[in-house]
Amino acid sequence: MADSADIATSRAHAPYDSSADPLVARLLSEMEIRGKSMIVTVFGDAIVPHGGAIWLSDLIRLMEPFGVGERVVRTAVYRLSQDAYFDTTKEGRRSFYSLTKPARLTFDAAERRIYAGDAVPWDEQWTVLILTGGLSRRERAAAVKQLGWQGFAQIGPNLLVNAVPAPEAVAQTLDSLGIADKVVEWRAGALPGVKPDALHQMIRDAWPLDTLQAKYRNFLTLFGTAAAGLDASEPQQPHRDAERAFVLRSLLVHAWRRIVLNSPALPLEIHPDPGLAAEATELYQDLYLNLAGAADAHVAAVMAKGDYAPPPKDYLPAPALDQRFGGLLEARRETRKSQRVRKGSLDGFEYWRPG
Repeated sequence: MADSADIATSRAHAPYDSSADPLVARLLSEMEIRGKSMIVTVFGDAIVPHGGAIWLSDLIRLMEPFGVGERVVRTAVYRLSQDAYFDTTKEGRRSFYSLTKPARLTFDAAERRIYAGDAVPWDEQWTVLILTGGLSRRERAAAVKQLGWQGFAQIGPNLLVNAVPAPEAVAQTLDSLGIADKVVEWRAGALPGVKPDALHQMIRDAWPLDTLQAKYRNFLTLFGTAAAGLDASEPQQPHRDAERAFVLRSLLVHAWRRIVLNSPALPLEIHPDPGLAAEATELYQDLYLNLAGAADAHVAAVMAKGDYAPPPKDYLPAPALDQRFGGLLEARRETRKSQRVRKGSLDGFEYWRPG
């Protein structure tokens, strides 16, 4: 029988209950979370920077507060493995999962958009891709899909354009798909034969701008109230604060990922409502900063309890967490420290909460 100290410790470390948290419960309800998609978000945001591999039992633990149960997690990771996203390694009766190399390249391309730094002035250059006749239907569909995640718009059967340059990401995508020799790429200061008025019409036709603006407004409504809720929240026990931060940050990234990976990469200079885009981006970055340290403390604590799963042999080191948003995360963290922001800690991991 456990003694009174064990019982007290167990009660003090009762698991965080997201259903009893009005803010988190509302976000979960309004966002209509799906297990497989949420696992992809958590993997990219939290697991890749911590070695890129995780024991299945630890992943199940991380997904609990999203209402994603063990059976759903097992089914989702099996399907992701079948889709060549995950490699599975067995050690006795235990399994751990890591991204395949092609999937890691896809995640890296997505990371560039999800954690992009502050907007820089547009150089008025366009990246133009021509899909040649050598592509099969399957290759063409895969190219349009993955390049779309990078902000390319299809303006013709064989023509893709993007106003935000990312040559490394494009090259990696084409190489991973095995079609680098079947796509013609060039940079142009103006699209051949397209006059300015026609260009703006092309942008409106090629990109669902009304839908994009609606997504930004919904994000501001959803997480603007979340920010107010965080400001009004009373600090709880450190380990519960950390898990709550992890849940909120994951939901934040999940919502933002849905926007940026399904929308054009438009410079503010040609954005239909640059103020709206900038406001949503600022809210996203500010909330991420406020939640980042505590969220990572929770991930590290969960993964450490079961020992870190060994990274895959061809693991590609992830960009440092503090370099997300072009290093803005670290810069803002230092600013917060200088302003004497209230500090908490969890198992040796320091994190910062808004004061």
